[in-house]
Amino acid sequence: MASKLNKSFLHATIILALIVSPLSVSAQQKQDRKPRRDVISNVEVVDQDGKRLDFYEDLVKGRVVAINFIYTTCTAICPMQGNQFARLQAMLGERLGERLGKDVMLISISADPEADTAEKLKTWLSGFGAKAGWTFVTGEKTEIDRLSKALTGDQARKGDHSPVIFIGNYDRGLWKRVYGLTEPERLTSLIVAMSAE
Repeated sequence: MASKLNKSFLHATIILALIVSPLSVSAQQKQDRKPRRDVISNVEVVDQDGKRLDFYEDLVKGRVVAINFIYTTCTAICPMQGNQFARLQAMLGERLGERLGKDVMLISISADPEADTAEKLKTWLSGFGAKAGWTFVTGEKTEIDRLSKALTGDQARKGDHSPVIFIGNYDRGLWKRVYGLTEPERLTSLIVAMSAE
């Protein structure tokens, strides 16, 4: 009786694996699919210095980027992601030198653009010792929502964002979605490898 149950369990496990595996691959491919260029082009954002930028032309084009969504009044996940990007910036600086900020860029997008002014962004970044090569952007909610939908599939919502980092070189068609609290060492290796491709 026990062996029949074990065989039945094994068969059920194999069938479930065959059914779920293609879905998992499909979900990963969907996650790694890069956003359409026409969606992220001509999106106007404002950086922590109050400078108006075209998100694609000024920040993404020709670079490897690591992008996350955070907001300045968040007291849970966002400070953790800020610490992580600070560590990532230090590691990338050691590995890439002056290429950080030129060929590689860290970008944080506000998930609360209606409250996050340029001044708030600057204060928040200074708390993490951010240097050149890490840009925090806000802007009109409609513009930020366009970016959020292109990257996550949904509009930006304060208090309702998962810790996710989008890493890619848009122009080379390289795009990855990774867990937002992944160890900076792993992120550094991924970014350096992508910048060398």
